[in-house]
Amino acid sequence: MLGTSTPASPEVRVYSRDLQLSLRQTKKPLNSAPLRGTRDLGLTPSAAAPSTTRKSPAQRAEEYTEMMQTIVEKARRNVAENEAREDEDLERMLRRTEQEQTGFVRDLGRFIETHEGAQLRQKAQLCRDWHERVYGAVQSRVDAQLARLSVRELTARRNELMESYIRTSNAKVHGLYRDIILPAEYDPMLANEMSIKYSSAGIRDPLKSELDPEQAPSRCVGPIFCSII
Repeated sequence: MLGTSTPASPEVRVYSRDLQLSLRQTKKPLNSAPLRGTRDLGLTPSAAAPSTTRKSPAQRAEEYTEMMQTIVEKARRNVAENEAREDEDLERMLRRTEQEQTGFVRDLGRFIETHEGAQLRQKAQLCRDWHERVYGAVQSRVDAQLARLSVRELTARRNELMESYIRTSNAKVHGLYRDIILPAEYDPMLANEMSIKYSSAGIRDPLKSELDPEQAPSRCVGPIFCSII
């Protein structure tokens, strides 16, 4: 039979053995309930309770050493990563610079070859123009005057000038000096009066075309370079 306890006593008295065993199986342990004030923080009683154990100086020194080793290793790792990144950036920049220089040198070489070829063609064209416009024109006019001369007359005139020089030189006691000209006695400039002369009228020298705006047409030499010649 179950008996009831008096209201003043907090104890429960059980007189049934089976009921006593059933209550023991369903009874919750007292230490499993969370402490008041810790439920809102989500802390267990063991976490909420302050630790009462103190570490020794040796343990604290060991923990400090481990922490410093971790910091040093992390710093070294960061430095190594930064150096590797900088090396990669530098190598990438050097490769890009080398590629740009290679392309620039190649393009510059082609430009120089083209420029030299254009200058050579320009010089050759100027030489042909000069031979045709200047040398050929002058030579044709000189040849026309020479064709009108007689070899016999030319020989007689040269012999007469030579005889005049010999007679005057023999008449002088100290000889005849050509640096002093006395036309009454001897004039050495008479031979120049019978020299061949030609007129340059109508001849335009292509090498001096820049000095004459009227004969400065625009001429392109080569596929790229143009000049005023």
